[in-house]
This record gives sequence, structure tokens and C-alpha cells, in this order.
Amino acid sequence: MKAKGFAPVLLGLLLLHWCFSSGNATAQSEPPSTDHFTVFLPLVTRASTPPYFGLALATPEADDLRLLEVTWYYNWSEQPLTANTAAFVPMAYDGKIRRLPPDFEGYLLVFNEPNLGAPNGCGLSPAEAARRYARLRQELPNAKLVVGGWSVFASDWIGDFIREFHGSNLPLPEYWHVHAYTEAWITPRVAQDFLTSYHNLTGGTYWITEYGSPAGNLEDFRSMTSWFLSQSWIERIAAYTNRQPADAP
Repeated sequence: MKAKGFAPVLLGLLLLHWCFSSGNATAQSEPPSTDHFTVFLPLVTRASTPPYFGLALATPEADDLRLLEVTWYYNWSEQPLTANTAAFVPMAYDGKIRRLPPDFEGYLLVFNEPNLGAPNGCGLSPAEAARRYARLRQELPNAKLVVGGWSVFASDWIGDFIREFHGSNLPLPEYWHVHAYTEAWITPRVAQDFLTSYHNLTGGTYWITEYGSPAGNLEDFRSMTSWFLSQSWIERIAAYTNRQPADAP
């Protein structure tokens, strides 16, 4: 997670109901509640084709997964919230595993904002990140590693990371994940240009594992969601978040 600008004031829970039909998105809101922090909480229809809608689950509320009808989620750890929820994807937050068995065959998210230090990310140099990725490939030979997790403005870090692969003759991953927030100077177009440039550099299939508008800009959120839908190289997207924790950085 990165530092989010969500105001820590009990203003109510904004529910956005996204209905995708004929390529158009619409949004509806529910009456506000004073029980929760105001955050983006997208309600999306269950998709049968990519991109698959998911959730970066910051607050462990299993009911939210059912309410939102998401097809997958993650929680920055290797352990699911409960057994009877949407498909869970574990994460090796800092590129190290603690619980997964050697014969694990599923998807594994690798790194959370390695270009940023604590408390927002795992804070690794490109060289160390490449070494940890290479070690993971040996420890989990059957896993599908989804690598990256960098924030959208990480061009220098990513360039150095890719050079580490080339320098050590390490094959580039097939799957990548990245965060894509819109902020004061990062308009949807700027974020989209960053993402396109990263894909041109790395190739492969992308997952957007955090996205949203910390300022609460619905039009930015709508624009980014629609753009993700139009990109054949984006397979999954996960909005941040269901409920913003009170102690989040």
C-alpha cells in the first residue's frame, strides 16, 4: 500500500455500482452511513472474461467480498481471509515466502511497491529485487509469479530492474502487476501513458493490483476503469479498497 489521501473523517461509505454493458459504465450511490470511512468501494458485475474484477482488501470484511461480487482478492499476505470467499491470490510482500509449500502451483503476487520504503512499500533496490525474484523461481518452480507491484511513477526503478534481468540472463516474467492511482498531477491520461510505457518495456500480461482516486474523483475512477477494459494486455484489476483502515499510512 502507499500513502493514501483519504480524509480520516467519518463521512460515510460511498458505494459505486458499476454496470458494464455495451462498453459503457454507469455509477450509482447508496445513502451515506456514519459507521465507516469514506472510500471508493466499487460494486462491479461479475465478469466472465478478462479483465477480472478484484479487490485489494485492506480491512478483513468477508461480507464485502460477497457484497461486491468480486472474482478475486488479495490482502498483502500469504493467507486468505476465510476459506469460503472469492478466489484468493497470495502475495510475497518483500519477495520472500513464509508459508507457501514448495509445490504451490497458483498465482503469487511478488513485491508491494518495492520502489518505496516502509510503511508504504517493501523498499528494495532493483538489484536485490531481481535476486529475490530469481530465488523465488527456484523455491516455487510451479508457481505463476506476478511480479512488480510498483507505483505508477517508478520509471527509473523499473528501468534498473529490467537491466538486472538482462545483465544476469534472467528471463523476464510472463506476468506483471502495478498500481495506478490518479492524483493532483497524475491525470488518467498520464497514468495510462505510464502504464503503456511499462508494458512496452516488459511485455507480458498485466494485473492492476491497486487503483483509485484518493481525492474521491469519480470521473477519474470511471475513466481508468473503462480504459483498463479496453486493453487486451490487462488481465485483472483490483480497486483499492473496501474500507480504509483508520491506522493506514
